[in-house]
Amino acid sequence: MNFTLYIDESGDFETHRGQWVLSGVLFAEGFDNCEKQLNDKLSTLPKELGVKSMKNFHLTEFRRDFGHNEAVIMARETINKLNKLPFNYYCLAAINHSKSALSNPEKTYRLMLSDILALCETVIGDNQVITKLDLVVASRTIDGELQTSISNINQEIIKSLPIALEVDLATKGMVDLIGKHINVKMDYANNSWGLICADFLANLNYHYKKTNEKTFLNELEKKGKYSLFESFGSFEIRRANVAERDHDYTLALVRWLIIHLKSIETDRAKEAVQRLLYKMFNKSGTTGAVIAFEAILDRLWRRYNMFHQYSDLAILLSIFETELMTYISINRFKNNEGYLFRLRNLILLIDNHLGKTSDGFKVAKLQREAISVLASNPEYFQMILDFKISEIEVYVNALNFKESLNLAEEYSSLMSNFKEVWQLLSDENDPNIFDNSRASVKAQMTLFRCNVLLAGINGYIVDEQLLISFEHLGNRLINSYDISRYRNYHIMLLLKQMKPNVALNYALESYLENDNASLNAFDLFWLIRAANDALLNEISIDSFVIQDIIKNQLPNIDINMNGHPIDLILRELALLEFQFNNKSAALKYIRKSKKAFNLENSEIGLWLNSLINIHEDYILGKMISENSYFELLAQSTFVEEICESSIGLPLLRKVRYFSPY
Repeated sequence: MNFTLYIDESGDFETHRGQWVLSGVLFAEGFDNCEKQLNDKLSTLPKELGVKSMKNFHLTEFRRDFGHNEAVIMARETINKLNKLPFNYYCLAAINHSKSALSNPEKTYRLMLSDILALCETVIGDNQVITKLDLVVASRTIDGELQTSISNINQEIIKSLPIALEVDLATKGMVDLIGKHINVKMDYANNSWGLICADFLANLNYHYKKTNEKTFLNELEKKGKYSLFESFGSFEIRRANVAERDHDYTLALVRWLIIHLKSIETDRAKEAVQRLLYKMFNKSGTTGAVIAFEAILDRLWRRYNMFHQYSDLAILLSIFETELMTYISINRFKNNEGYLFRLRNLILLIDNHLGKTSDGFKVAKLQREAISVLASNPEYFQMILDFKISEIEVYVNALNFKESLNLAEEYSSLMSNFKEVWQLLSDENDPNIFDNSRASVKAQMTLFRCNVLLAGINGYIVDEQLLISFEHLGNRLINSYDISRYRNYHIMLLLKQMKPNVALNYALESYLENDNASLNAFDLFWLIRAANDALLNEISIDSFVIQDIIKNQLPNIDINMNGHPIDLILRELALLEFQFNNKSAALKYIRKSKKAFNLENSEIGLWLNSLINIHEDYILGKMISENSYFELLAQSTFVEEICESSIGLPLLRKVRYFSPY
């Protein structure tokens, strides 16, 4: 299909005065018919606007002669005339906010021209292909001397598109047009209605900060008639713009959120996020918008899913929540509950990872309030179930194990009711199918863990039937993550039962029977903890096996990172080295544990930080009074119960016994 692209510029591409803008109008028609139709539809404009002839159509002069506001109205009427054409048109612009330049202004101009060319294929319909392009460029003269020529365009722009492809400036289809398929013409701006429209568009972009200009450009964009690309932006900004240019709104939005996080062009980042949210919610359909939104969260999670990155992710998600709320308010966006709930579920997950209980309770309150609306739609059930699990974790981090167990029991009851619904809807008669599902497994695991955490507090004993059910669960697990959690919860139980030798043997068997499989961070933590508890109970262990496992597994975990559970691993390594009579290594590890610790000043954060201090003083041989370690947790019911416990253990062993980690 033949297309014609008219291009004009605004700005000098040299000084920092004003904007450096290149604008184009792309028509879905060849040059000859383009010219004919434009003359036919726009020839009456001079008379309608009170202008002598098309030779006088230049928006800069319109601003001088008629004033800014009237000039914008005249530009609007001119460009709106294009709607009467029997073929489509698209307004394009490249702007150089950074005022970055190549060796001379014309080279800068030519690179921006290649950006305009790269935009062409991204704005046309999916069923359209540019097989031939007539490129009409307004002549540039300075002091009567022609600047960029047809030869320059052919040599420095058209033939350089393959190189541009390597840096994502051009599309493959545009590269295929090289040669006889791109025909370059040059003319004076006031000789062609197409160039006049390009001039008007360039001038509007030059003044894009003015209210009337901005409003009109936004209107064109919402109609799918306008696309803007930033030339010469920073690497991050250029990549974000390229993604938006290619209609990958998910990737573009993620990149702009990261730019916002880095405090790079914050105002522009906010503007870009709002623009992209509009595109995502209005150009993808309901299903597409949901998929795109989930993809954004997934990209953010995968990019920042490391212990030391959670703090950055928390800030990113907070930025996203603020921008989404702004978008909802400005655009009166209804049926937004599902989007907010999805986002806040991830926020709550990260709050839990960071031990931010205060923030976690606030988010949980908002989520509970939203459930009444969402619960009427079955498609939100999984989100609600995920929230329930995260809410339990908030209470665990608040050291309120009694309430976490209450919620876990409610969740277990909910899953039982859900099972009955499943049986009504399903043709399957085997209840094990549901019991083995991820949702059911998660419920069973959570209930067991909450029971174990409460075990020993005020004499609480885990129900025997629950222990039997948990043992049966282990034989049904398939997911490697579930298997890992199951084994670690089993070790936790055995330690609560004061069977550290059994716990250690179980941990070793799980490792050795699986051909020395790779251990994750929590696997390694619980194995070393079991070894330490055995030694504290004066139980002999095979130190060579333990040391060999640590030697083989530790390189798989970057203990130089900050974050939970690296602090826990370092704490346990410190105690182990001390018990192996290597005090200097022990002190090295305990100090690294302190540096790695990154939890907030929440209950769990204060508790685990106190445990590091207790371990350090134990290694140094200068333990102080029990209450002194928990001054900041003096009001904690959990700490009161531990201090009043009659378990009869020395301080170090007692706090390790009751601690969730």
